[in-house]
Order: sequence, then structure tokens, then C-alpha cells
Amino acid sequence: MMNFSTIKEVVYSLNHGNTITVCLAQTHHDHIPFISTLEVRSLDSDTYNYVDSDYPLFFLARRVYGTNRYVRYSEDSYDRIWWPGNGPEHDSTDTWVDNTAPVVQVNISDKIPEALFRTALTSLNSSGEIWRWGIFKNLSVPLQFNAYFSEVIQLNSTQKRSFDIKVLKTGDNVVSVYDTVIPPYGHALKVCIENITTNSSDVLGIGLVPTKDSTLPPLISALEGYVIGDKLVQGTNLNDVNSLGLLQKSFNQLQDWQDDPCLPSPYTWDWVACDSDPDSPRFTALYLNDLGLVGTLPDFSAMDALEIIDLHNNSLIEAIPEFLGTIPKLKVLEQQAEGVTELLKEEELQILTNKKTE
Repeated sequence: MMNFSTIKEVVYSLNHGNTITVCLAQTHHDHIPFISTLEVRSLDSDTYNYVDSDYPLFFLARRVYGTNRYVRYSEDSYDRIWWPGNGPEHDSTDTWVDNTAPVVQVNISDKIPEALFRTALTSLNSSGEIWRWGIFKNLSVPLQFNAYFSEVIQLNSTQKRSFDIKVLKTGDNVVSVYDTVIPPYGHALKVCIENITTNSSDVLGIGLVPTKDSTLPPLISALEGYVIGDKLVQGTNLNDVNSLGLLQKSFNQLQDWQDDPCLPSPYTWDWVACDSDPDSPRFTALYLNDLGLVGTLPDFSAMDALEIIDLHNNSLIEAIPEFLGTIPKLKVLEQQAEGVTELLKEEELQILTNKKTE
């Protein structure tokens, strides 16, 4: 039996602190999420800075051309995995070439490894084109590609290598033309291919097409692509989270719940309800019933957006803690009082609130 692995990679900035939380949420009923390995790499602050730091980058593809081997750490200091791209074995009009420059200067903020530029993929025909294709079904999102180049030979006065980058979307047959590229000898060049969107039927082609005055065919060293994700959110309101931590510290039954209680929506914790704020949601209800809680409630009045608190079928010592009267939006409080379930509605809660402020 053959085993297959799935790798998900994401790049994002820590704009709101120095910690990260990775949450696996089921997207279908009874599909239990799991993870085999989690790796974290720290990047410099200017890495991939062409995308606003409020937006994450989700890995799509990363290819090194001109070789059939993988490139990663220690050649790539960030330990990115560069997979061998399709070479001459897939297209008889293409060939691999070695770079004759003694050293390739890579002055790119993303710390692209010099090993990528030691070889390149080119065409056997001086007027030939190089095309690479990807199928992106049901991926109606903005895409970002970065192409990397370095001239492999020292050109003489009669030689010129220049080519256009073209993007073809077969779903709507639109061709977009990006920068004209003249690869530098002994140096690395990055070209960003931006503002690409696809729909469910698109097959995307990225092509290198020689200009009319070029005497040499195009070449490419490497290519990587990312999906630009939705804007990063702040997470559940910090005051609410801190108060929830007091509850968890007080009762063992609540301590198995971790990570953000409200996000990603709609996968909230089972015993909380949240409002619809997509950036920093608030708690609107606590469903602490039937959990066997024993003792006293800590003061969680900082959760001042709560409207419902259900405490019945527990063994709490204090029937109605005074701090509950200070929660301004609380409308329903259900609790166990001397063996009888007591439901306090908005009118009774108002009386309680008035008593606590007298």
C-alpha cells in the first residue's frame, strides 16, 4: 500500500504578539482533524514583503529548474523545499544548462539560495518558448508567483537574451504580459507575477516568450507560487479570553479546551457562543450546564457582552455571585438553586443589577 503525505505551508507576520497558535478545525461532520508533524521557521521581517503583512501566504508550488534534485537546508537557510521542476524528460524541446559564472550574487531579501541559480532550464530553439502549466480548480483567490533568473553565460556583443513573461488563463483565454526580462550574468533576478485571479475552470500557464530582438532563447532558474489569503484577524477579544482563562483555571472540566474560542467561525468551543465580528469576536453566551462544576465562580465580569449564562446541573456554592449583576447585557441566567432550576430573565436581572449599584 502506497502512503501519501500532504504538506500545508503558510507564511504570515506576527503583527499582534510573539506567539502563534495552530488550530485544526473539522470542516465536515465526523471528519476528525489530525496532524503528523508541525515545523516552524522564523523568517526575517522583510521576507516576502511585497504582500501586506496583514495577509498570509499559503504555499502553492515551488520548483527549481535545470536539475533533478531537491534543494532545501542547508542550501536554503529557511529550509524551504524546492522540488525539481519538469525538465527535458517532459518536453524534448527543453534542455538543462549549467551557469558558468564563478559566483552568483543573490541580493534578494527573501534569501533565495544561490544553488537555484547554478543551473537553468532553456529551449533548444533560439526562438522557442518555455511554458509551465498548473490546474487550479475551485481556487477563486488571488495568486502570487515569483520567478527567478540568472544568465548562464557571458554574452558577447552579438548576443542578446530577452523575453516577456506571459500568463494565459485557458478558462477565459486572457493573456497578460508582465515584465520583459534580461537575466543578469553573475547576479540573481526576481520578478513578481502579481494580481492573478482564477476561477473554477482555469488552467493557468506561465510562459517565457522571446522578444523580437532576442538572439537566445528564454531561460528560468526557479519559480514559486502562493495563494494570498484573507486578512488576518486579531482573535477573540483579549479581555474575554483572559476571563475565560480564570474559569478554566477554576474548573478541571474546562481545561482541555485550547486555542481561540471563537475562531475560525463557525467552529467555536462547544460551551461558548460568539457574536459575528469577523476580526475580534465577543462572547455572547456561556453554556456551563451539566459539566459537574464544583466550587465558586471566579469573577468573569470582564465578559461584558454576555447575554446568556447557563449554570444548571452543577454544584456551585454561591447561588448568584454579586459580579453577575455588573454584566450590562445579561438577559438570561439559568442556574441550580437548592435542587430547583431557576431561570432569571431580563427583568429579574435588572433588579439584581440595581441592588448591586445601590
